[in-house]
Amino acid sequence: MLQNDISRWDLNESLESMLFFAQRLNELLFHHTTDTYRFPTLSLLGLAKEYCSVYIDSKKGIINEKNLKHIIDELNARLQKDDIANDILTKEYVNRFNKGYGTWSLREQYENINYIGRKLSNNVYYNAIVTELINLVKTNGSKKQINVLTTQWVREIIDSGYNENYVYVSLNEVFFQTSVVNTDKISEFFDKFDFKNKKYDVYIGFHSDILSQKKLFAKIKLLNGRIIALKPEEAPLGIKKKNQKTILKFEELQSYDMYSACEIANEIVCCVEDYYNFFRHQSRKNNTYTQVISESGLVSTIRPHNLLKHRVAALSIKNSEERAYELLRAGFSSLQNRKDFDKISKIHNSAVYSDNINESLLSLWSIIESFIEEDELEIQYHTEEKSEKDLKNISSSKTPRSIISKVIQCIIPFLKSTYVSKLVQTCMDDIIRWNPDFFKEKISTIEFGENDLERTFAFLAFASTQEQRDILFANTANYPLLKNRVFTLYDAFHNSKNIHALIREHAQRVEWHIYRIYRTRNYIIHDAEGNEKLNSELLINLHSYVDIIISKLVQMINASPYQDNIKDILSEHKFEVSFFEEMLDNQPKEAVCAENGLKYLYYDFKL
Repeated sequence: MLQNDISRWDLNESLESMLFFAQRLNELLFHHTTDTYRFPTLSLLGLAKEYCSVYIDSKKGIINEKNLKHIIDELNARLQKDDIANDILTKEYVNRFNKGYGTWSLREQYENINYIGRKLSNNVYYNAIVTELINLVKTNGSKKQINVLTTQWVREIIDSGYNENYVYVSLNEVFFQTSVVNTDKISEFFDKFDFKNKKYDVYIGFHSDILSQKKLFAKIKLLNGRIIALKPEEAPLGIKKKNQKTILKFEELQSYDMYSACEIANEIVCCVEDYYNFFRHQSRKNNTYTQVISESGLVSTIRPHNLLKHRVAALSIKNSEERAYELLRAGFSSLQNRKDFDKISKIHNSAVYSDNINESLLSLWSIIESFIEEDELEIQYHTEEKSEKDLKNISSSKTPRSIISKVIQCIIPFLKSTYVSKLVQTCMDDIIRWNPDFFKEKISTIEFGENDLERTFAFLAFASTQEQRDILFANTANYPLLKNRVFTLYDAFHNSKNIHALIREHAQRVEWHIYRIYRTRNYIIHDAEGNEKLNSELLINLHSYVDIIISKLVQMINASPYQDNIKDILSEHKFEVSFFEEMLDNQPKEAVCAENGLKYLYYDFKL
């Protein structure tokens, strides 16, 4: 998170909840925010649409109907906690859904979820969220509820057709670039989203001549507006002409905001280039420069950051060298590890720099699949398309578990064991950015552990460090997001029961998400279908999972006294995490303290 410039705020206690809203919204939208604190991939309404879409595809034979269970389980879990949806649908109906959906036929499930989708659509759900957010901000209400609703609102507004960049720019214009004296600003912000189409002229400049494609662009019939190829000198004042060989004008494109208009224009350009190059066996080569003129005549330059490399915060040179050295140690520890890490590095780097979202997603997924035993993977590929009758003829001893089941069993332990340390690392970075002196004096001096991560965990989890937390609370009146984050993490970390519950909830969310990523992978491969916006969000999550798993593998291989390879570590870690969870299930609740802190930070029973 970043502490925004609040010099224009007339700060007083009545504005605290609105400041929290603005800071949390900024964090949700900031490109380099860790995936844990960004907006969700799907809203509740999005989950309902996903179920209905997959149901229809299952009836067409495009995808296995078993996929529906994971979607409806996730939808129900979200529905039970969603007060806004409960008010719209009624608590009686939501309770009925919770009790009955497991016994319903697929058709009954589809009809009920279609009902939920219709009742929440047409901005009914969206308007209820906005109304409640305004009420909470004006009454200086619960930050926990503001956090929940703000997260829901972002997903809803983007699904409604607004570009996330427009939301981010609007947020900063209203809350951080003009004076804020009362809570009326919250209504001013939401008024930015009137759901009315506006007209934009979009100019895309090409660094090379596209004479061969001009005729193709001229033949495209737009529902509204038209495409005109211009010589640079023909472009209006304010449009960049230097180094541009050809400029395409997309005239009077209609959209909610200028970023969405530019998306439309760029999608058309990519489509034409791909069609043209299909028969020439070439890839896109033209570098483009995009500008847009609004109805008021304002010229803006749009620099889209669609590539994965733009969405991931780079490490410093020093940290990159240290991490590279650790990877080299693991890679050169044996011939097999050298082979495996070489392959992983090549695929990972190719995925990060690819300009094709679906290719990147398939590449990163292939790294995940490479962890599965090759013999079982081969059997699975040969049997997953067989009929039910054929499968019954395969002996039970040879019938493999599905690819996705093996993937989940393989990687979930890594995402469990690293989750607490990931949250601690993120909070530590936020505290250092906020006040490095506070960190140096109040956290780095805590007598626990061997490094700042471990001392930060002590700061966040131990009852004995309450005095240090109170000092942070007293000094973060202007930074309620950080204050609330520290308070929330203490609540989650201070005893073994809460940590165990936190990990279980995280693992369930990740498992549903991995099913979704695998389903997307199957759509791309088997049906050549892909929702680029959804896949872009899934790609960010998948990349995070891959990096976390590889980092943990490297750490464990380097720390092992044996000549372990990746397969050894995968098997060992799965066992150790499972054993630790059995221990937690059977032991009474205990306070997290200096005597057991490392065990819970690293989710490791040996510490």
